[in-house]
Amino acid sequence: MKGDYTRFTFDSDKEYKGVLKQQGRVDLDSDWNEQQAIQTYYRETVAGDIIGASGAPEHNAGFKVTVDGGVPVFSNGHYYVDGVLCQNNVDEVSILDQPHSPLSKLPDNDGRYIAYLDVFDRNITSLEDDNIREIALNGPDTATRIQNIWQVKLLRVGAPGTAFHCSSNNMGWARLLQGSNVRLAAQAKASAAEDANPCVISPDAGYRRLENQLYRVEIHKGGTHAQATWKWSRNNGAQLAKWIGQDGNTLKISQGNVQAFGGFKNGQWIELIDDVRELREETGTLVRIERVRNNEIIIEPVTATGSMNLADFSSNPKIRGWDSVGELHVNQAGDDDGWILLEDGVQVKFQAGRQKTGDYWVIPARTNTGDVEWPQEGGEPEFLKPHGSDHHYVRLALLDFEGGDWKVTSDCRDLFPALTDLIQLSYVGGDAQGVLPDMSAPNAKLSLAKPVEVGVSRGNSPVSGMLVRFKVRSGNGGLNGGANTQIVVETDAKGIASCRWALDSQMSMQTLDADLLDVSGRVRHMPIRFHAGLERANLVSYDPVNTPELAGSKTVQEAIDALAKINHEGCTTYVVRPGDNWSDVFARIGDDEDAHICFQRGTYLLDEPLRIEGKGNLKVTGAGKGSRIIARSQEVALEFVKCAGVSVRDLYIEAGNAGIQKRITHILGALTIEDVPYVSIRDVVVKCASGTELRRACITVSKDKKALVKDVVPAKCVSIQDCDLTVGHKQNAILLVNVENTKVTGNCIKVGVRSKVLTFEKQLKSPKMRADLRNILVELPAVSEVHIKDGKVNTHKVGSYTLVVKSNVPEYEWDALMRTDPPKAADKKSKASVAKYFDRIAVKVTKKPSMLKSYERNVRALEKDMGDVVFANLVKTPQGESVLRNMLVSGNVKVEEFDEINNADHNVVISYGGNRVSMNSALSEKVWLKMLKSENVKADSNEGLLKEVQGLANRIIIDEGFRNKHAEAKHWFASLAQNNPSVASKGIVCAGSYIGHVFISENVVTGVEDCVHIGVSHRTNNPDELDYAKSVFIQDNVIYMSKPVEKTRGNHGIFVGNAKSIRIKRNEIQFITNDSTAEFQDGIKIHGDLGRMIMVRENVIKGCRVGLRIQALDEGKKVVRQWLAGDNLFLDVSQLMIIAPSILRKVNNISG
Repeated sequence: MKGDYTRFTFDSDKEYKGVLKQQGRVDLDSDWNEQQAIQTYYRETVAGDIIGASGAPEHNAGFKVTVDGGVPVFSNGHYYVDGVLCQNNVDEVSILDQPHSPLSKLPDNDGRYIAYLDVFDRNITSLEDDNIREIALNGPDTATRIQNIWQVKLLRVGAPGTAFHCSSNNMGWARLLQGSNVRLAAQAKASAAEDANPCVISPDAGYRRLENQLYRVEIHKGGTHAQATWKWSRNNGAQLAKWIGQDGNTLKISQGNVQAFGGFKNGQWIELIDDVRELREETGTLVRIERVRNNEIIIEPVTATGSMNLADFSSNPKIRGWDSVGELHVNQAGDDDGWILLEDGVQVKFQAGRQKTGDYWVIPARTNTGDVEWPQEGGEPEFLKPHGSDHHYVRLALLDFEGGDWKVTSDCRDLFPALTDLIQLSYVGGDAQGVLPDMSAPNAKLSLAKPVEVGVSRGNSPVSGMLVRFKVRSGNGGLNGGANTQIVVETDAKGIASCRWALDSQMSMQTLDADLLDVSGRVRHMPIRFHAGLERANLVSYDPVNTPELAGSKTVQEAIDALAKINHEGCTTYVVRPGDNWSDVFARIGDDEDAHICFQRGTYLLDEPLRIEGKGNLKVTGAGKGSRIIARSQEVALEFVKCAGVSVRDLYIEAGNAGIQKRITHILGALTIEDVPYVSIRDVVVKCASGTELRRACITVSKDKKALVKDVVPAKCVSIQDCDLTVGHKQNAILLVNVENTKVTGNCIKVGVRSKVLTFEKQLKSPKMRADLRNILVELPAVSEVHIKDGKVNTHKVGSYTLVVKSNVPEYEWDALMRTDPPKAADKKSKASVAKYFDRIAVKVTKKPSMLKSYERNVRALEKDMGDVVFANLVKTPQGESVLRNMLVSGNVKVEEFDEINNADHNVVISYGGNRVSMNSALSEKVWLKMLKSENVKADSNEGLLKEVQGLANRIIIDEGFRNKHAEAKHWFASLAQNNPSVASKGIVCAGSYIGHVFISENVVTGVEDCVHIGVSHRTNNPDELDYAKSVFIQDNVIYMSKPVEKTRGNHGIFVGNAKSIRIKRNEIQFITNDSTAEFQDGIKIHGDLGRMIMVRENVIKGCRVGLRIQALDEGKKVVRQWLAGDNLFLDVSQLMIIAPSILRKVNNISG
């Protein structure tokens, strides 16, 4: 508070209730002001404790934000913030036209904004409000006033529609609430500068002035400790005059209270300010006075920190005097251990922190003690937060500004009722009643035994004559014996309102609401809700402990329904319901007993696989996805063994473990059926977990697990139709082993989302995956026959040939030279022409050594050793030309066909230490050479070099430290981890030593590496004894293949091995990948001992190397065969549409 005060003495910690005046005593302003502060503190504390942090009375709630004319406005009324009353007496006030510092403009950035109240105190003198002066006394300057300032402001918290609510936090809002955290300490002490002055007396006390003063230290410009500036005044900044005119650098004033402080002085600093700047807490302009002449001040313009134009100070312009020398920096160095001298021994010290413009401290200095009044801590001046001004903030609303339009999205105000409106509506009795329905009178109203009752009270006192409305909320009941569904009742003398309620005879559970109404019929309280119901069999509990056939029945109605469904003629129906011991029902099925097991809706959890063995014909059904059998920690959920027949349909089955055995003898499924001759699986949803290697399947059906047994008895018939299978990473969907007749139709097979637990690092624990990754780095390696033991070996590609030379000139210099003089077409025709091309370049270099910098340095060194004359004579002779040639190239130049050292598919050739290896690799030749050199690898042969390269490949995969040393390898590995899709291993597999007839149709397979695989193995160890599938039909399937990250290419869309009759028709096969260079091996592959009939027609195959590949092991047999590939469409085939024996007829096949 800027004013002529002696000091401020209020301290809430002292818990003073008031100030008592004594007779004949001195009347001090500080006593008066402390009494006012005590009353304000008490009033605002009580209001805050009762109301809370903020709130508005319901009957006069102010500051509701709406939008009018495209501008946010707020309503009149009251709002309390931390106990401070904010009062707006004008309705629909625009945010741009507030009484206290209107905003100059609205934000123009689209966004979500908080509209909030900023509340603080402002000191008002007669210069701000002339009515404070008493005209009858000629208007002397007397007391000041404290004005409550409230301002509605906007804070952007995000883009329009940001998920930010009234209770959400935000950094900007948090900083606003935090305010300043700067601290200041003050003391009176002679400074070193004063002690050094021989003209200054050194008394015991630090404060030397002859008058008591109230010093004011105020932050001029806020910011960080390094940015902030400050100013000070010995009279609390109370020296103030009205600025009434201007003539250039001459400012005209009315004296105000200036004379009370001796008037303005020559050389004094003043601040040009007005009301708008004060309300916005903006800095004024500091400027130095050159001289004072009556009511005129001549200023020094060069010292001004801002505008000096009166027109820029439009709202009550004023001039305030300060005693500091202009604008001081908070982080300035002090004279005495960081203490900054104000004057006459008064020192201050800042503690680093964030400052806000207008933060201030007041320091009373007293002559009779020679000290300042300042709290001490441990014998040292305490660092205190600013004495003012305190700001209080509260959110009013959330608004969105978008496209020039404002829209209120939330009202954030808290409203509270008046104390006299705190009337309570309470439950008394009548809830949760029941009544027996008469089934012969379905339209009858059924009266409850007791009335429903509520009570109205104010505190602990009942209130009579209040209006309560009873209203039927659900059902078609009546009230008080009539057909009315709502009535209004007055409370009696005890505050009770009651009514009779009759239910209808149809709805099991019905509800009734009781609402408290005001005199105008509006609801003024939350409702009391009553429930009542019909007492029926489905609401009565049932315990089936003595009736196993009714296991799972929880109500009498369920038990009756279950009893009615049981058929005791030859087949027992077992109803399974969720519960702790639900699987016990299978133990009650006798050996070889035929049964129907019905799973009702619910979740059935398994801690271990449920094995059903040695039963008759079983039919297992459920409610589709509503009947969920889940074994989260097992590889198998349901396992049927050695039953006469099994039919499973309308179930959800899930196994959450992709194999708990370390050693796999055979692959089990989440649904496993073994040694069962007749199997039907339909409309079943199955999910199996992911793993690092192939271990499990969704569905496994097998007959006789032993391999290579001649007398295998196959399963007679297996049908899997219309199932939805979600396959774990690297697992199988359907595995059928030794089945005579197979039908797999209409199924949807897709790879599942890999668990987050199965990270790329965890997958790398699989030896197979590591081997596959090594194969990406070193694929199809071949060693070269070229070997040069001495010197540096350079290799250069020229057409389809490779130059191999030994030279001390680095390979990159040769490459650069050959790019400037590239070979012509004639130079690339043969080995001889390539050699001549290189000789021609070598001759040019020996004549002009500067063409190769390394060679030029060697030649110049020789010239220096020999001397100019001797060297010049030498190079003119044939012997000299030979010397220069040998310095350039040692030995003969070798030229080889590229394929001699590089497989046709190889993309990398590594020449190192006179040895060479070619291969396919994901890393370039430069990367490999860099690693070989950095690891100082030694290899004495091509085979040794290959072994070292393979060792480096292994280190890239398993050694993170090594990998991180080589940026390219690190990047390659990181890209694998980032682009690591979930891929199933196989879709539909028919295998074993016996396969009869196979029919696979209308399936959709997605995200699988090998989609359809039909393969017969030998029943004996005799390779001459051949085995065939009798017939294979694969038609109308849609296949979307994928490949795991560790494979260089996918396998086969459809594979058939060893079959007498094969028909593959109307299938669509595509390779789906984000890698544009990836492809799969074969669209359709037929292999092995093949019969007389092969028909491959009307298929669409896209994105493979070979569209159709047929490899017949018995091609030489002279039998009549009908082999035909016709009307197929091959898209994006990189090599050949068809690779097959000549016996295959090819009709109307098209590529594109």
